Amino acid sequence: ADINDSELQMMLEISSRSLMAKDMIKEVNGHYKLKDEYSGYIQILSHAECTIQFSKFSSDLSKEEALSIHIHNGKVFAHEVLYDQQIHTITCLSDEEANSMITSRFSQKTLPKDRKIITTLTNENFEQLLEEISQTTTLSSDHTEKWISQIKPDNTELFSDFIKDLFSRKAKLDSILLLTYDNSNNPNVADLCFAIPGMEADWLISKNPENQFNLESASKDFLETFVPSSIFKLKASSF
Repeated sequence: ADINDSELQMMLEISSRSLMAKDMIKEVNGHYKLKDEYSGYIQILSHAECTIQFSKFSSDLSKEEALSIHIHNGKVFAHEVLYDQQIHTITCLSDEEANSMITSRFSQKTLPKDRKIITTLTNENFEQLLEEISQTTTLSSDHTEKWISQIKPDNTELFSDFIKDLFSRKAKLDSILLLTYDNSNNPNVADLCFAIPGMEADWLISKNPENQFNLESASKDFLETFVPSSIFKLKASSF
């Protein structure tokens, strides 16, 4: 339905009073103005240099939790969606807080420094593995041996651990998406990786230059290569 001028004015007045009640705006010369501490986030949403988006399953795998970290001119804001998409929280982060939040979303474990690539997967291998694991009700040694024989990983013990962890997660993957923006503020996918929390190690799956997937355990070195240092300087020594 169309909204006339008086109805629009009333809606704006109600919205303004709601923001004032939350102490987010102030009245200046008869006009409402967003307070400086909140305007920074609005500017970052409009002109972010990059955004790191995390999508993480809850421990019971029943729902997904979303977190976006927006970065612009050295300022970092976290936007988290909670309680079945009902509550949005926005937090301004110091460099140390951002380091901690990004690292903890990659892995809850103490991260080793060096990357350890276990194997590479073709697109077909990856899709088949996810489909088979998601449909498997009981994981037997035959399943694992079949995939070891097919993939031929460099480290069969770690690959077996990965298969067990993927099965316990019902093949549900967390994701980490890196977005950059063009001059018109249109988002571009700069990088993407999938994460699987495990018992002994956490696992990452990412595209490599050969357009296949690397399977590796989470590490500080991977984190540093995933988050552009020119945008947000992450150093392994700070973790």
